[in-house]
Amino acid sequence: MNREEKIKKAIRDSRNISDKILNANTMMALQSLIPEIETYSDFVNQEFGDLDEFSEDPLEKYSELTFYCHMALEEKIDHLEYYAEHPEEISQGVSDFLNYLDSRKWI
Repeated sequence: MNREEKIKKAIRDSRNISDKILNANTMMALQSLIPEIETYSDFVNQEFGDLDEFSEDPLEKYSELTFYCHMALEEKIDHLEYYAEHPEEISQGVSDFLNYLDSRKWI
C-alpha cells in the first residue's frame, strides 16, 4: 500500500469509527468499539505517528489522531445519558476528532 492509499484508509476508517461512536447509544455498543479502535490506532500510529518519547519502547510511535479518537470515545461514554436525551447534539469529542482529521496535521 502506498502512502496515498494509507492516508485514504486512515480517513475512511476515522470517519467509519466516528459514525459508530455517534450512533452508539449504549455502554455495550461503545465498549464493543474498543477492539476496532485499537486496531485502527495501531495502524495510524505506525504509519503516521512520531516516536513516543514517553514510551518504554524506543520504537513505539504515537499519533495525535489516535488521541482524538480515544477522546471521542471517552467523551461519549462520560456523557452517554446526555446524548441519549439530546440525539440532535453531536458529541464534542467526535467533532474534535473530525476537525483534527480534516486539518491533516496528522499526516
